[in-house]
Amino acid sequence: MRSRAAAWSVACLSFIGVPIAAQLPEGVPPDTFLDEGARALVAGAYGAIQATEGLESYEAQMTERMRVGVRIGGRTFGRERTLYHRERLARVRWAPDDGHVVRWIGSRTTQPVVGESLRVGRSWLGEIDIEDELALRDIAAPLLFEPGGDRLDLFDAGFIQPISRQGLEHYTFASGDTLRVSLPPPNRSLELIEVHVRPRTEEWESVVGSLWFDAGTGVLARAAFRPSGVWDEQARNPGSLDGVPGFILPGIGRVDTIVLEYALFEQRWWLPRKMLGRGVFNWGSGIVSMPLEIEWVVSDYWVNEAPTDDLLPPESDRARRTLRGRGPGDVPTITYTPSAEELRNAPELPEPLGSGELLSFDSEELDPLVDRLTQVAGAPIRAHAPSWRRRILHGARYDRVRALSLGTTFDLGAVGRSRWYADVRVGTADVQPTGALRVTDGQDRPGWWMQGYSRFADASHPDRAAGSFGNSVSTLLVGQDDGEYYRTRGATAGRRVGGTSFGLDLEVFAEDHRSVDTGTRVSVADLWNDGLRANIRAAEGRTSGLRIAASGQYGLGSETPAFQWELRGEGATGDFEYARTSATVVAIGPLGSSLSGVVQLNGGTTFGSPPVQRHFFLGGTSTLRGFRGGTAQGTAYWLAKAEVGGALPGLRGAVFVDAGWAGPRERVPTTPRHVGVGAGASLFDGLLRIDLGRGVRGGGGWRLHIYTSGLF
Repeated sequence: MRSRAAAWSVACLSFIGVPIAAQLPEGVPPDTFLDEGARALVAGAYGAIQATEGLESYEAQMTERMRVGVRIGGRTFGRERTLYHRERLARVRWAPDDGHVVRWIGSRTTQPVVGESLRVGRSWLGEIDIEDELALRDIAAPLLFEPGGDRLDLFDAGFIQPISRQGLEHYTFASGDTLRVSLPPPNRSLELIEVHVRPRTEEWESVVGSLWFDAGTGVLARAAFRPSGVWDEQARNPGSLDGVPGFILPGIGRVDTIVLEYALFEQRWWLPRKMLGRGVFNWGSGIVSMPLEIEWVVSDYWVNEAPTDDLLPPESDRARRTLRGRGPGDVPTITYTPSAEELRNAPELPEPLGSGELLSFDSEELDPLVDRLTQVAGAPIRAHAPSWRRRILHGARYDRVRALSLGTTFDLGAVGRSRWYADVRVGTADVQPTGALRVTDGQDRPGWWMQGYSRFADASHPDRAAGSFGNSVSTLLVGQDDGEYYRTRGATAGRRVGGTSFGLDLEVFAEDHRSVDTGTRVSVADLWNDGLRANIRAAEGRTSGLRIAASGQYGLGSETPAFQWELRGEGATGDFEYARTSATVVAIGPLGSSLSGVVQLNGGTTFGSPPVQRHFFLGGTSTLRGFRGGTAQGTAYWLAKAEVGGALPGLRGAVFVDAGWAGPRERVPTTPRHVGVGAGASLFDGLLRIDLGRGVRGGGGWRLHIYTSGLF
């Protein structure tokens, strides 16, 4: 899988908008500027040669943080793993006659999901180097701010700079808002004016977003943008994915957010201060997602001064002379790189960012820019639709109500700032089609959504759609269907706030519930058991109300501690009047040098008169291993799970114990009614998990559980 697939999300993070021409060039299309204000501002920016006049050199320190995560399936409650983490520190210098000088000071990389021992080849899996597999070494930091630069040509992307001759032909410009900023003494108060930039053609090489210019000088001071297209790895690099299983294709990268902040030095020069990029690379139309976040902070500027002692390395460092750019304007670059051990142990490196928090941006300054980008850019463009063969493969599911069912999602396109989708599914046992029509704000994690639907719901997992891929495999192969199904028709509207470490969902709903019968009892496991169990008999009626869900994740897990929590509440009226609440907390961390452990605690209760489909259910893979799904149910429950396993996340053996109770809210015991124990194997920190469990209290027996996104 070695390719440039990871370069998609950071190729334009060093976007610099300092113009060099004295006036607008001839031949600019007449519809380039949508108003006179935009024309005047862009013309001033294009001709602001004074922005670099007198800037003879600069030297600065650059700190970089990069994180690549991995998640299986959708964004249901489950831990996002850290696939790769990098921190680097460098001293850089630019002068027009001497070019660029870069001295690397320190560099630290980890790959928590795989584990360090797999990288150095001490495992039966052989050597696994995430940095090498995803070509992350090709992601160069924007160390070399070159005043007067216009075109970005990084990683074969060739992003078109808006304030350039080609950009004036490729984009349209419109006036936006005005922002007054007060700088600390002795700096002046200044006015920033926004310009909206839109490409004439949506493609990976063009950007869309907001540029903020200093009204006094016409120089770029702030930017929030993203590419208007996606990175299709197969189309960009034919043959790079040869040998990759077809069910996880295509490989599509999307950049959602790029934010740049500049600082004013000596009341004359705007130089980059902070840069942030966020995006996601999706495999198999969402089967596997790899979110990426990268941030650069530039500090300790020396402008028009002689080189400092920090820039000149010891003679033991090796120097490599490279060229940056193409054509007659190539800029020479001298890079000093110490040994890998010196870089890794450099005392200048900051403390490891085990929590995954940003170096410099905080929510108060970042959120308004991201919100503004969404308002200006609208819904991100999506990749081309997969083939019908791939749609059928991805949409195949198996459960005991519908038996084999086939379904797909149609992307109906964007309308203004919204995006529309249609879902369709039909089973072979229950042949009545189900589907939904959805509209969202178009983001990967929607900020708002509305939908009307007729679909199956799962009472045992109300936070996710019925019939997940993992449950389908378990149902077909080992006869373990954990779902409790019923049919629901209705409409919802919701809003989400928060980000990666915290999220809050609010949703109003109006639904009609109907029961469904068991459609099949057939599975491969029929050879040694009694077949699939019967489905619940759901109460029928209409209800409406409000659902609230809050969740958070702190720490990266794997080889460092992590804590995850979730709170859910639901209230309804109509034929069913009830309130329902539940809580989950998970703690994961190392237990010395050779072991790791995880503890999960769950509890919930209901009030009023909930129908059976709003009870709590225990038994099966996600609750009580060693028991069938639906072994226990009631209006209240509690559950405790504990595991201890090896410290190596790449391939980990573990032993576990699950204990819980479900029943009437009025009689909650302090001792568990059901206890299951067992052992399992985890691949890549729980991304794939196989357990063999046995119920030792309250019935049960030996049961095999195969699933994705385990606790660890």
